[in-house]
Amino acid sequence: MRSQNRPSRTHGFTLIESLIALVVLSLGLFGLMQMQTRVMAETADSKTRTAAVNIAQEKIEELRSESYAAVVSGKDTVQAESGGTAGFTRTWTVKPKIDPPYREVSVTTRWTRPGEGSEDQDSSSVTLTTFIAQSAAMALETIGQDPELPPPPKGGGLPPTISVNSPYTQCVSSSNPCEVEKNTTIRPSFIVTDDTALSARNLTITASGNGAATSGSMTFNTSSAEATQDILTPNGNKKTFSVIMRADDGVNNTTVTLYFTT
Repeated sequence: MRSQNRPSRTHGFTLIESLIALVVLSLGLFGLMQMQTRVMAETADSKTRTAAVNIAQEKIEELRSESYAAVVSGKDTVQAESGGTAGFTRTWTVKPKIDPPYREVSVTTRWTRPGEGSEDQDSSSVTLTTFIAQSAAMALETIGQDPELPPPPKGGGLPPTISVNSPYTQCVSSSNPCEVEKNTTIRPSFIVTDDTALSARNLTITASGNGAATSGSMTFNTSSAEATQDILTPNGNKKTFSVIMRADDGVNNTTVTLYFTT
């Protein structure tokens, strides 16, 4: 009996089936990449927002330590930590209230996200608001100097002028802070002039960031118009901090910020 050869049947995928599978796989991988990118962006934004809140809170604590007359509006820039955004712009607005006497302080920290050309007030800013009472500021003053001193003299139409003395004349850029030794004492000095006579009551020098602090009292030589203050640097490497010099003649105020890193 003669056997008949039957054609073998080949099992597999057609070209169309392969293309459909490739498209489905590509869509799945694309969706996974999009989700991962979104998660990374949200994580980075959360870290930046937390840093902005800390920067605003730091300014509030600094203003609380000032005398009541020195709590005035201002603006400065704060250097971002390594790997963060380009930097923060910090603005604080003070609104005096009369009855009872207190000051409403709002601190806004803004930053520019990667890929954005300008600061977006809605999505790239945080604002903290607090209230500073006159009695609380006077209570702080009784710990140090005599709180019964008369108010500082008021100036005219020109704001005070502040210049930085050597060796810290180049330390005014937050993107290029001056290097100093850790856990030591530095002594920045400033020349402060105005269209009216100034005294130590018109001036404040403070330190901020990573444990930096002032040591002793600020000195002001009325003859040379030089103000100096000892600053204790942070105990650690690559710790950034700032020294803020503020002059307020009762009408206008000027602020100069120095930036350092250990």
